[in-house]
Amino acid sequence: DMAGLSEEDWATQWTMTVEEWRVVKKDVSSAAPGPSEALRGFEDAGLRRVSPDIAAGMLRVVADKAKTARVDREELAGLRRDSRVAHLIGTCVAAARRGSDALAPASASSAAWSLAVISGERANAAEMDVLAERCAALVDEMTPRQTADLAWALASCRHSSPSVFRALDARFASDAGLAKYKPYDVSTLAWAFARLGAGGAGFVDGLDRWFSGGVNVEDINGVADHDDASSTAAVAETASKNARAFTPHALAATLWSLVALGGDATRSFAFRAAWAELARRGSEIEPGTDRTADTRDARVTHGPFGGKHLNQ
Repeated sequence: DMAGLSEEDWATQWTMTVEEWRVVKKDVSSAAPGPSEALRGFEDAGLRRVSPDIAAGMLRVVADKAKTARVDREELAGLRRDSRVAHLIGTCVAAARRGSDALAPASASSAAWSLAVISGERANAAEMDVLAERCAALVDEMTPRQTADLAWALASCRHSSPSVFRALDARFASDAGLAKYKPYDVSTLAWAFARLGAGGAGFVDGLDRWFSGGVNVEDINGVADHDDASSTAAVAETASKNARAFTPHALAATLWSLVALGGDATRSFAFRAAWAELARRGSEIEPGTDRTADTRDARVTHGPFGGKHLNQ
């Protein structure tokens, strides 16, 4: 009866030390070419004696290997049914269900991300639901990248989790908001909110402040109303600088996401800043640069934007 065990008794089954895990992780990460080899390395090291944090770390390595090796759906299905993967997932889910501190915020995010990579849509929905509920309680303790990974995991496998997105929305609506987020993480979060249709008012407010360098939307509007040219120019310069940090893909994804969210999102300061950057980059495309150098492949690339991103 796992639910009846105390934390102390439950923890007695974990005998792999953190030092051991670091050595194992280093060896497997460098030597294993794919997810199956990674699992074999972990099994040899003692798969059955790992803590939830280490189990999440092992899942992350396996999922990373699967992405890097570009394994197909058939191989992913086999990986998903592998008893070793099931054990690692089960260890993380058991800790999440108990609300145990043995699964740290970083580990909870990694477990969800790994499960999304390995399982894709529909599979392991029950396990993802348990992990998501635990992650919702840990959102404020996660780093920017960990929250982006969590949002990506849920959106990529279309797993609606209102509690997680409510927690994220509340975090981004606070004064801290998205202050320490990188453009890639910002675009990932925007895409996740848009794909799951999960509100996003707090996120859009945070995104406005991210583009403006921490200035509140009300203050931005106040600057415009009072026609303070120097303040308006400073905010516009900050927004332009932040928008230029986006790759073409991230910029297109962010704009698409704000349009998909609709309503206030398309009237936001963030949308105007991102759209202005899109127009700026478009104006820099020189005539004759819209085709690839290889005459055998005359697909239009439109400067920095590939066809896929421009279509988006």
